[in-house]
Amino acid sequence: MPRGTEHVEAPVPVQPSTTDLEEWSGPPVWRQNQEQETAIQESKSEVVHKIDVVAIEVNLLYADLRKVSEGLVQTENNMATLQQEVSKWLDSLLQLPDKDQPQ
Repeated sequence: MPRGTEHVEAPVPVQPSTTDLEEWSGPPVWRQNQEQETAIQESKSEVVHKIDVVAIEVNLLYADLRKVSEGLVQTENNMATLQQEVSKWLDSLLQLPDKDQPQ
């Protein structure tokens, strides 16, 4: 075989271990992206839960407000009825003859 034509194997590069890489350059980008995506999803879930809680509270407050409003309407109606009854009673008192006056 002529010189320089013999088969020579190329040296195999040494790959550092994953822990060596993390110590040297931090976690891989894909892991950072995955952690960020997980954190974003958790934040979204928390926000959705808080919105649900607020929506329930708003609905409860609205129901209470409706009850108060209905109560106020009923009170207003009762006051009007009471005013009519008092007016009738006063009118009937004015119609009574005065005991001190001779007839």
